[in-house]
Amino acid sequence: MNSKLTILADGKPLALKEDASISIELSNPLFNDTEMFSYPVELPIEGNRHFLKNVDDVSSDIRPVSYEHTPMQIIADGVPFASGTAIIQEDERLEDSLSLNIDASTQSFSDLISDLKCNEVPIPSKYKDQLLIGEKIDEVNVSVTYNTEVVIKYEGKKGNKKFGSVGESDTYATFSPQALGFSYPAQCKETGDKHEAVLKKTYTYPNGNEVKVPDVLTSYINVSDPYPLKPFCNARVCYKHYDLAEDGSTSDNVVESIKARNGEDSNNTSEKEMYEDRGPIWVLDADRPQSGICFYVLFFLDCLFEHLGVQFDNSALTAIGDMNRLCFFTTKCSYDIKPLYAKSFYKKKDEAVIAGLKKEGDVKEPFFFKEAGSEKDVKNLFDDVNAWLSSRGCGGQLKLENPKNKSVQEVKYRQVTFKVVEHNYEDAFYNQGAFKSTEVVKVDGGETTVTVGTDNVASITCKSKIKSARMSASIFRMYANGENFPAESVSDVIDSLEQQFGIKFHYDYEQKKVTAYLIRDVFRKQNPDPRSFHAKVLSMVPMTEKITGVRAGYAAESEAKEQKDNVKNKVKDYNTDYDYIEYPKDCTVTSLTYKDIIHRVKNGEKSVFVDLQTGNKYRVKIDKDFTNADDMYPRLFEVAAMKGVEIGDCSTINEDFIQEFKSSFVPVGMVDANYRKALSSTSGSQCVSDDAKQPTEVGKEYKGKEVVGLNESYAKTQMAALVDEDMEHEFVKQYVKNTMSSMVADFYVTEELSLRESYDPSSTDDGNSPLQSYDWGLSIAIMRGGGVDSTHEAYDYNYDGFGNSKWRTKAGDYALTTDSIDPYGVEYDYNGIEPGIGNEERFSLKPRAWVQPEWADAPLVVNTPSVKNRGYVDVFLVDYIHFILNRKRYYIKCLASVAQIADIQNHWKEWWNIDSKKCLIDKVNAEISARDGLGEVELEVFAI
Repeated sequence: MNSKLTILADGKPLALKEDASISIELSNPLFNDTEMFSYPVELPIEGNRHFLKNVDDVSSDIRPVSYEHTPMQIIADGVPFASGTAIIQEDERLEDSLSLNIDASTQSFSDLISDLKCNEVPIPSKYKDQLLIGEKIDEVNVSVTYNTEVVIKYEGKKGNKKFGSVGESDTYATFSPQALGFSYPAQCKETGDKHEAVLKKTYTYPNGNEVKVPDVLTSYINVSDPYPLKPFCNARVCYKHYDLAEDGSTSDNVVESIKARNGEDSNNTSEKEMYEDRGPIWVLDADRPQSGICFYVLFFLDCLFEHLGVQFDNSALTAIGDMNRLCFFTTKCSYDIKPLYAKSFYKKKDEAVIAGLKKEGDVKEPFFFKEAGSEKDVKNLFDDVNAWLSSRGCGGQLKLENPKNKSVQEVKYRQVTFKVVEHNYEDAFYNQGAFKSTEVVKVDGGETTVTVGTDNVASITCKSKIKSARMSASIFRMYANGENFPAESVSDVIDSLEQQFGIKFHYDYEQKKVTAYLIRDVFRKQNPDPRSFHAKVLSMVPMTEKITGVRAGYAAESEAKEQKDNVKNKVKDYNTDYDYIEYPKDCTVTSLTYKDIIHRVKNGEKSVFVDLQTGNKYRVKIDKDFTNADDMYPRLFEVAAMKGVEIGDCSTINEDFIQEFKSSFVPVGMVDANYRKALSSTSGSQCVSDDAKQPTEVGKEYKGKEVVGLNESYAKTQMAALVDEDMEHEFVKQYVKNTMSSMVADFYVTEELSLRESYDPSSTDDGNSPLQSYDWGLSIAIMRGGGVDSTHEAYDYNYDGFGNSKWRTKAGDYALTTDSIDPYGVEYDYNGIEPGIGNEERFSLKPRAWVQPEWADAPLVVNTPSVKNRGYVDVFLVDYIHFILNRKRYYIKCLASVAQIADIQNHWKEWWNIDSKKCLIDKVNAEISARDGLGEVELEVFAI
């Protein structure tokens, strides 16, 4: 008999039973999670000895598992239908046949990413030059030679004993100062042979602190370029601004305003604000040392798939402008270092490199070297390093502290004969001469122990004195690394990309390629003529499907019942970003825009403001974040910004029939740091006259002027990510002590910090800023704007009569935000200094940009598409949701060729014309037998 079904193993045909058949079960990955396609096959041993040999012989040494992974191919009616590898069945008895599965995909996409975490994904070395984030002082080596005397003090009249050390003792350590205070995020114009930066200007703060601003050649901060021009961006952040106490420490009170703090008149301080100071809010600009590395999501995906060894086609994603700007938000700055300036470097042939103690390119002779020949010179030990830091306004300084007396409980000694010997300095100081110490030649007597509290011993003190000290250090480049990726699972990221943006990832196992595509494109980019399905339809029957509604939003949102209970029970402390639903008709104001709404802030204001221009919702609440507990002020807050969307019937009775799209991403919380300044801006129309007698006669015409705006330039936003950490007042000195301990003395290399990003090192585990350990999870945001207007302007010229001026920052247009327009309804400028704002596709991280309460006839927002439809549900999911809620499901029986059925898998995302219905095929079931070939084919399809 001429079989219509052929199985090939390693390209050779196998014998099949006369009634052999395989079942076909195909599922569209657009609608189903099933990715594995497996075909069970039973191979008779007789007839297949050329392949199976004598595997069934009890004396054979052939193990069935040896056939695992054999390349297999299924051919039906002469058409190659599927290929894969052989998978042997477990616990199978080998009597007259061997059962196996042909797995058309031996590894699913889920298997590919497994349980990998994002910060475990390495960054390929080819991106190294794009990861340069700063220059810093590192590999600080300090060696101290000292002598010590031990003083034993007795009670009563008995004299004290002193034992002075002969020669010198030596202690040595290497330190790596943190980036904050000891690095700068730019290549600077330099002067002299110590690479000090050329001064551009000096910032002088109201409290007298100064920060030098260097002349920058190349900044490593990015606030404008999207991926793939840059792999990451940086962002401004803000936190509660604590005041300064009378003793110079940080107060428990929040700064009320710049005006009150400086003792200025509250109406005349616009030119007194400067830099980071926004009164109760302290704002750190993106351009700062140890600025958080916010990797772009598309860069992460490129690194991920290269790490997994597969090609990645991201063209569908890069076509969307804002997708190239979507980033993981973090304040963390994790990095690797590589020497920039040193006297010499280790070479491949050096003994230390051959022995594996050093790597080629490591610092051999450091760039900085200085020696203090006496205790009084110790204070100048780090002068060269500190000059490098100061010239860049880094905020950190290093110093070696003289040892303090060390009290001990007991001392043990013995009589010996010793000699004085010389030792060479080791490691970084190996070529810097020698020091003298002692060496025991012979033990002459037994041990004597002196203990405090016995034999009238009152105390034992070790008094050490520095005889000399050496310091070396080098200048290194900093390169961002994968530790800046979220410490979250890759699978959560992939799932959230699908749930929020409708991004699917197709994994072609044979081609080792992953292709990203958008579900929306299935509906928006249709071929006007559906593909012809060449088959004879035998029957078509409607099928039931129980989906009544769709919910789309963030996983952080509470259940609908809890949201209703918050209103019913008048709960006040719930998360209004996600759960706000209260829009009373008599208290909802829809006729105002943001520039008017901000002037409606007052205690007792109960209105809900829905911005006519943007659709944003606002309430007036007490400002707990940025005011003192005993002096709360009202402030305008946006509510329901991240509230999810319910479409269709999502009633309680149909709760089990609701399809959900829930994203684990968390839009980063933002604060408008310019909010209080914007309050002094007004617009409108007011006629004025300079006549001594003001016009009052009704109907009479007068000459005068129309004032159309006051401080209109202040009506702009400066969005900053809110960090919920208690920081210190700026420039309050803090100290991180690095210990160099020996048996008798403790020395400290101290990092002295006077920073704009001020914090208490004792409150952190590693002495670094709390911003470095803050867990942002899967926080996301979008980098917007070119930042070309970020400049500094003199505000107090020649303030001291000696030609010195103070400076203040003019906020640039760049912003890391969660929305595609600012509160005033202005779209962010992507064109920098070029005309226009750019024509890239944009979207908001808000699920929906408008609300329509039950009492409203239409959405409460303007009909401008870029405003109304900017929410990610309307940009990415609304077409699919419409399809889900309006589709009909059909069960079809038909007769088709093997070629037609095999071709379906190549066109899952395309529409078909089946019996005059425009359909998407969901599932295919059929059977191919050796005797009859392909039988009736069963299809499940969706049609609108």
